[in-house]
Amino acid sequence: MGVAIFLGFKAPWVTVFIGIGLGAYIGSLAGAMSHTRKSKQGAVSPTDTAEHARHSGVLLAVHVSEEGAASATSALQAAGAMDIERASGQWQQGAWADFDPTKAPLPV
Repeated sequence: MGVAIFLGFKAPWVTVFIGIGLGAYIGSLAGAMSHTRKSKQGAVSPTDTAEHARHSGVLLAVHVSEEGAASATSALQAAGAMDIERASGQWQQGAWADFDPTKAPLPV
């Protein structure tokens, strides 16, 4: 502490400001690096999300009854559809009322 006070009166002000800036930079860098090493509970790794990622392309939603599900599936497969999934929920006024996009898909 005494050295800092001595240098504050003896050293040119530019040197003092450079030292302050350098100390702040090194301190923030050390703090950031120490936080990156800590493992976070419940964190999702990129490999977990890659397994459940959907391919880009056209998304087609078909609203059918239980009886029409088989014929809708075969029509989609005949047209070359990939990754056919099943979702259930309440359909009200032309839209999903309770659809949860974070829920895992159910392949057909």
